[in-house]
Amino acid sequence: MIKTNQTYDLSIIIPFYKRDVFVLDILNELDKENTYLDLNIEIIFIDSNSSINLDKIIKSYMPTSELSIKKIDTFNSASYKRNLGIKKARSNNIISLDDDCIPGENFINVHYKSLKKNDANVICSGVVRFSETLYQNSNYYKYRNERHRIYDNVYHQKSDMSFYNIVTMNMSFKKNELIDKNLLFDEDYTFYGLEDNQFGLDGIKKGFKLKTCLAPIIHREDTSIDKFLVKIQNFTENFLKFYKKNIDSFLKNESLKVSNQNIDGITYLHSLVKLYFFIFEKHRYLLYVLKLVTFFLTPFYLALKLFLKKTDSKEIFYFFFLYKFLTIVTILKTLFGRIR
Repeated sequence: MIKTNQTYDLSIIIPFYKRDVFVLDILNELDKENTYLDLNIEIIFIDSNSSINLDKIIKSYMPTSELSIKKIDTFNSASYKRNLGIKKARSNNIISLDDDCIPGENFINVHYKSLKKNDANVICSGVVRFSETLYQNSNYYKYRNERHRIYDNVYHQKSDMSFYNIVTMNMSFKKNELIDKNLLFDEDYTFYGLEDNQFGLDGIKKGFKLKTCLAPIIHREDTSIDKFLVKIQNFTENFLKFYKKNIDSFLKNESLKVSNQNIDGITYLHSLVKLYFFIFEKHRYLLYVLKLVTFFLTPFYLALKLFLKKTDSKEIFYFFFLYKFLTIVTILKTLFGRIR
């Protein structure tokens, strides 16, 4: 039975777009855990009129614990949806979850305890994994499993984390602290990548601490390697935007320099984007040379992608550096493959 008061112990915000298939799994896991936590929880799906099935699922769902489930429609922008969810939330304690992420064991409890015990102005980010079946049987998913933490030396110490490693798909914070400091998600990021990192960086600049927590989710995304590489292209495009937005902060604030963040992969990308802008501004003719280089890399790129697809289920052919090389070439092709 739902309590009649209009305040909640916890608000869970889920930006949504067409992923009806995961809704029941998400609700069932949240409801199952809350049967023993006995919290008064609101779950807010922020949609963009993408699905009539979502309404039907919400109306027909009968929780056994104190869950209030609602849907709000707006236009299709992930950052805007998150911001709207924050503004509409009726609890000061907020968890941000994605629509293809299934809460794992003690997901609510770990976040809720963190929200209760942490000092002021703390943003927590949890653990993201793919299902064991996926990463045990697919070399591609072995490579992608926990990728956002792969370079983070402090991950297992449950300590401060880099703004490059937080993820909005598994995050918690206090509403009043965000509103008081005017910290929301940057709505300039309209496609994949960097909205998490911009939020984390903006948080640091406004006095927030970024902390790890062990709240787990299972990422049910079934992106193919082709779609993943498109995401890497989008990420690279957004990294150009991210760099331009924040270059002054990196130069003026020693604590924000990428070299101090314990994430070697991002350090290389940061240096590469810095080089791109230097060439673009000072020696633009070199971009045509680099475009030619990426053109000659294309046959090797396509052959490697085909090889990785064909050998995906054969663990003996799993080599981390091959996937890393494919990712790096995708970044190079995005930066230098066309002249802006």
